[in-house]
Amino acid sequence: MNRLAIARALRETADLLALTGREPFRARAYERGARVLEGLSETDFGRVVAEGRLTTLAGIGRGLAAVIGDLRGTGRSETLEKVRGSLPAGARELGRVPSLGLRKIQALHAALGVDTVEALRAACEAGRVRTVKGFGEKTERRILESIRALDAASSEDAPTSSRVLLPHALDVAARVLTHVRAIPGVTAAEVAGDLRRWTETVDRLVVVLACWSRAARATGWSRAPRS
Repeated sequence: MNRLAIARALRETADLLALTGREPFRARAYERGARVLEGLSETDFGRVVAEGRLTTLAGIGRGLAAVIGDLRGTGRSETLEKVRGSLPAGARELGRVPSLGLRKIQALHAALGVDTVEALRAACEAGRVRTVKGFGEKTERRILESIRALDAASSEDAPTSSRVLLPHALDVAARVLTHVRAIPGVTAAEVAGDLRRWTETVDRLVVVLACWSRAARATGWSRAPRS
């Protein structure tokens, strides 16, 4: 795994731990770890890992360093797999709906097999959510309103553009960065814009890069950043 994929796994772990409500400090630690990795270049990250210096990075302790090492080496995290296994399928996605907590998610999954926001929307529109114990017509209506609010937020500021989900955008960005950093003269390249802010959907990939300038070399400057 590259650092962006690892950061994505750490963020998923943080979200799932936060959803359980049992380990808020641990959830925040994984979130901080994700932000630290996002702030590194792939070259710096590889050097830190190779030299065994992950714990010298602010916010990364021995436990988190071990998780990062496992993800980089095997693509797997025992912690992430364990917390995934303890929650219903789709719990992280359903946790985006403000009206839902873990108990309601578990109840809906057990009664209706709901595991995506779209499946939950369909269940609300069909009047099936109100039939679940502990739910009612008002709760069903509130959940549907929350889902529609999420839709509005996702489409805001991009009425005519095509947007993709964050995980897909991150995968594309990782390939683009690998290609750009291999271009002769490019000394650094990082993502910017919506992808840097980890918005749920992305409509464009923005890359900021630094490169050697011929004019700068001619005047005696060793490096000039360009974007």
